Formats: sequence, structure tokens, C-alpha cells
Amino acid sequence: MDKVKSICQELGITQNELAELMGLHYTAFSKWKEKIPKNAEICLDLLVENYRLKKHLKGIKEAIITLQN
Repeated sequence: MDKVKSICQELGITQNELAELMGLHYTAFSKWKEKIPKNAEICLDLLVENYRLKKHLKGIKEAIITLQN
């Protein structure tokens, strides 16, 4: 569950919003206890990777705009 909490903090969303992004009911996290199912863990990792890549791309775009001005 620490992984779910840290992901929510990084993405700036609630656990309910994270569950919705994953296509799950918000109670799914409480059913996992300490062990996250492998397919859910992969989904979580991909969500975080996507978020980080978008954030990095945004930084690159802003740098290009700054250089052009």
C-alpha cells in the first residue's frame, strides 16, 4: 500500500482517482493488503512512467520556447 500512496502523491491524485485510471473500484486497493497483484503493479509502473515522461517532455517544450524568444 505504500507504493499506492507514494504514486498518488507523485501524480497529485487521490486513491479513488488512481483506481479510476486503472479501471478499478476504489476498494480494490484495500483488498490487496501488502501484496499488489503483478498485473496491477505493471499498470502502476506504466502510469508513473507515463507521468514522468509527460513532465519531462513539458520541460523540454518550455526550454525550446525560451530559447526561441
